[in-house]
Amino acid sequence: MSGAGLTVQEADDPTTRLEVHAQVKVLELAAEELRDELLGFHLARNFDLREIGLLYYVMASSQRLADALRNCERYSRINNEGVRLNFSVDRTATITLDYISADRWSDRHHLEFWLVTLVRICRQLTANQLAPHKLRVRHFRADPPAEFKAFFGADVEFGADADEIVFFCVSRFASDCGTRHLSEQVAATIRGRSACFPTERAREYPFECGANRAAATAARQSQRVGSRAPAWDESSNAIAEAS
Repeated sequence: MSGAGLTVQEADDPTTRLEVHAQVKVLELAAEELRDELLGFHLARNFDLREIGLLYYVMASSQRLADALRNCERYSRINNEGVRLNFSVDRTATITLDYISADRWSDRHHLEFWLVTLVRICRQLTANQLAPHKLRVRHFRADPPAEFKAFFGADVEFGADADEIVFFCVSRFASDCGTRHLSEQVAATIRGRSACFPTERAREYPFECGANRAAATAARQSQRVGSRAPAWDESSNAIAEAS
């Protein structure tokens, strides 16, 4: 993990807080080693959303999707974790991600991880396969991946002047969430019945917790690939040390 400015011990310690710039670097190095140009996108497709921590439970217990996203916005402002979410509703409902203490131009996978995660949360909270009207991201991709269109149900504009998800279905954000089962899950979690109760780290740094898991998963996957590789370069060695 030296390529990301981390020691092996820090990477192995589940209580270690990974700064956003370290998450970005780990994912970029892992994507290179795994030869996966869509690593952040792929990692975000299947992880348990409860691993985000307390923030997910706060959102899941909100009455309306707009309330859930406003709660997320307030939480991110209070914690100032490096990635800040902004939410606005007018003729459209727009979720914007702003990088506060990290170099946005060095990142693709971390941002794409959060785009997928946020859309997944919106879909789960409404029990509806919501499709954004459009997605805009600052970084470039020469060929828009077909997987993006299949998952989001909309084209992604690369090289834009903002990182945002735009929905036209504003009524979905004002109506009650179809989340009775999620509210019951939250109550069970608080009573200590769930194995996914958020850790202290997830309570304090919810935005980073999901990406930490993604970075750790990427590092382990790249180590398995690297252990079979006949040759090593500096980047693959740094990744291989992660687990």
